[in-house]
Amino acid sequence: MNPFLKSPEDRLKSWKNLRAELLKMNEEDQLTQLIKYWSQCPLSMHSFDWTDPDTWETPWEMLYHCNIDRNSIAYLMEQTLIIDGWDENRFKLLMYKDTLEQILILLIDDSIVLNYDLHNKISIDDLKGEYQEKYKCVNNKHILY
Repeated sequence: MNPFLKSPEDRLKSWKNLRAELLKMNEEDQLTQLIKYWSQCPLSMHSFDWTDPDTWETPWEMLYHCNIDRNSIAYLMEQTLIIDGWDENRFKLLMYKDTLEQILILLIDDSIVLNYDLHNKISIDDLKGEYQEKYKCVNNKHILY
């Protein structure tokens, strides 16, 4: 069953179980499983003001309320990996814009992109658009850089 269709408490348990499972995997498999998990999430129209990190709910709050839009998925992916021990310096959240869309993406190690395609990771070299805003997580707080 889709974990996002469960009760708030069960959604939080499911996310906790995901994080525990990721710890048993190599990084490549972690990313595959992370994409698979978050691609199941039903998306709201707009719930996340990507321009104001001070207003961003914690991942626990987002999951509890399940008011998640496409842009917040990048943030939730990032936070899942950070909570599981990945170095926050490996990540950037970028507002990417091309002729088709504008979306918050997660850039890992300046090379791997998550959340541009909900079902696959892609290379940063495959993106031809521009980046409007760039955020880094520093001591669990997002700053514009």
